[in-house]
Amino acid sequence: LIALDVRNNSAWSYRRMLTKRTGRALSGEMAVCHAAVSKAPNNESSWNYAMALVDLWGQREREREAESKTGTAVSRLVSELPQVAVLVKEFTGVSLPVEGEAAAVDEDDDECMLVSFAVSLCIDVLEVCAGIEGADGVGMGALRTLAGGAVKACKGAAEVDSIRCRYWTYEADRLQQRFGLIE
Repeated sequence: LIALDVRNNSAWSYRRMLTKRTGRALSGEMAVCHAAVSKAPNNESSWNYAMALVDLWGQREREREAESKTGTAVSRLVSELPQVAVLVKEFTGVSLPVEGEAAAVDEDDDECMLVSFAVSLCIDVLEVCAGIEGADGVGMGALRTLAGGAVKACKGAAEVDSIRCRYWTYEADRLQQRFGLIE
């Protein structure tokens, strides 16, 4: 059904339920989601599915044995679901950090099409990974850098989304406080 109509919210909801119940590979599901977003970037259904996949990854990650985890939560997420990093970069200009690298915001990225759903996805990645790392986890430095990028994306969304401007300002302030970015 999604192939016929990427905006079919019921089909996305059904797919979300099946993915959760059957334990489908999340990377394949994210590839489907990325293709749908590419067809219709302002389609909320596919973005909601992407956020649900990130949340499901977080649930699975918390259940995984600590010994099998290497690197930071963000680098593991990017390794397992590389399309998340592509979506966030393409639609917010924020680069998710990979092992040994920092998150970055491309200030001069004129090709970046700021989509509020992508900013929400960026915040969701940040929140899920922060929940896994804990308050003093080794990946908190990378998360602070990512939070800085998310704050810039929120401020950009506040400029282009006049209806939800106050919400994006609130999110930017909340992230700054939570991750110690207050200037």
